[in-house]
Amino acid sequence: MPRRRSGPTASFYTKNFLCFMEKRNAIAMVFYLAGGVVRGLARLQYVVYLLQKEVGLGGFWFEPRRFGPWSIELEGALATLEQEGLLSVRLEEPGPADALGERPLRVYVASQALVERGREEFKKLVKRDQFKAYLARHLVAIGVAIPLSRLLAYIYLKYPKAVPHAEKEKVYLWRRQYGIVA
Repeated sequence: MPRRRSGPTASFYTKNFLCFMEKRNAIAMVFYLAGGVVRGLARLQYVVYLLQKEVGLGGFWFEPRRFGPWSIELEGALATLEQEGLLSVRLEEPGPADALGERPLRVYVASQALVERGREEFKKLVKRDQFKAYLARHLVAIGVAIPLSRLLAYIYLKYPKAVPHAEKEKVYLWRRQYGIVA
């Protein structure tokens, strides 16, 4: 008869810790590539979602929500980074490119230590896979610059399962507005 373990093994904790560190490093890389600042939690969620889907970095679990893919895990990781002093949040009024209902807008500002960690992780990615590094750089640059509705229209076109069924008409209108064809 096989022995039953009484609890998680050391390898379980090691694996989960490494996964947690990989997620933190993906967040650090986003802030490095974004110049240390990301305007809005929704935008940060969508940029990390795209980085994960298109480059394979992160490993967060996302679920479709009314305004796009959302990760409670990512929210928790951001809160932890804030508690550790690696990330600060300031509140501002949203600008025209930010408008999707986040009021006041949370602006995330990375510490120099977090940006430096992101730089180191990006250098590792360049050594491992230059194409993925190039793609990551451009995804983040575009993701933090374009209107949020345009970013969502792209996500919804490329990843239709990220869209709740009730929002498909809104997505169709955004796609027409931005000239995005399937």
